[in-house]
Amino acid sequence: MTATKREQLQALIERGIQDGIFPGAAAFVLREGEPALRLCAGRRMVIPEPRPMRLDTVFDLASLTKPIACASVALMLAEEGRIDLDAPVCETLPEFERADVTPRNLLTHTSRLPAWKPLYIDPGERGRVLQRLGRMEPSAADGRIVYSCLGYIVLERLIARAGGRSLDREASERIFQPLNMKRTRFNPPEEWASECAATEGAAEAQKRKANYTPRADVICGDVHDENAHFLGGVSGNAGLFSTLSDMETYARCLLNEGKPVYSQNVYRQLTEPAADDGETTRSLAWIILEDGRRTHTGFTGTALQWHPERKAAAALLTNRIHPDATKTGIIPFRREFFAAAFA
Repeated sequence: MTATKREQLQALIERGIQDGIFPGAAAFVLREGEPALRLCAGRRMVIPEPRPMRLDTVFDLASLTKPIACASVALMLAEEGRIDLDAPVCETLPEFERADVTPRNLLTHTSRLPAWKPLYIDPGERGRVLQRLGRMEPSAADGRIVYSCLGYIVLERLIARAGGRSLDREASERIFQPLNMKRTRFNPPEEWASECAATEGAAEAQKRKANYTPRADVICGDVHDENAHFLGGVSGNAGLFSTLSDMETYARCLLNEGKPVYSQNVYRQLTEPAADDGETTRSLAWIILEDGRRTHTGFTGTALQWHPERKAAAALLTNRIHPDATKTGIIPFRREFFAAAFA
């Protein structure tokens, strides 16, 4: 990557900060599987005290949890015969009453479950989540791709039941430990909090909640997503924390055809098209763009893209919902950033 390109991306990040799209950001670019750029700018916390963004800042990845942890582990268990991707979910989870939903539907967001519902609101009982989800009316026509956090909550429960271990343990032992991703985990320990990018002010977030234990004034080092927090911090839709360096390590694994953690079959399922409704094309984990990039984002302001044929990848990790989630502009900014990163 030329010095001019690096300067362009640095200037772009700084403009995003000046425009108030996010307080801070960290980013990398890989070319031919090798580092071409690492940068950070701005602040990882604005209130209650200013803290600078660092290259080793720990981010709440939000929905990047879906492809990196949940879908990956589900496909590994499927390869081992513990999950049948085309069998009704209710065969393993009888509490989930819908007989027309398979793990493949959950992975490709074709389950017709709603995009999101506040599961923590009355009755707000963890033990009844599957029953409630299994009784929800289908939200779309058959075959339509409707991005659903709820579907991945069901998928996490399926993983735990079929595999006999929680998603956090499965992902750690199968993916993060083999790749030496030491700063990637669910429910980070308290000592990590000072190194985390802050997310939303809890007073603002609390206005949307019911049946919740009061949280810190500013959420930092604790999962922001309301449903994931209600479910104890380990969920299929959100809950994973990581750093720029660990995300770069993971991206290099993807560009190395999944080695050393994914088999050829699992890597193929992560990569190749599995659903297309005319508007969106998805693998069993990632959105596939027209130019071949695979992509996923997180509500907190995170995003990872990779192109298997070009052996290129880029990540943009921001704390765009700090100190509140009302800021706009992240979608066009991401589009501009990744277009420049892959140019």
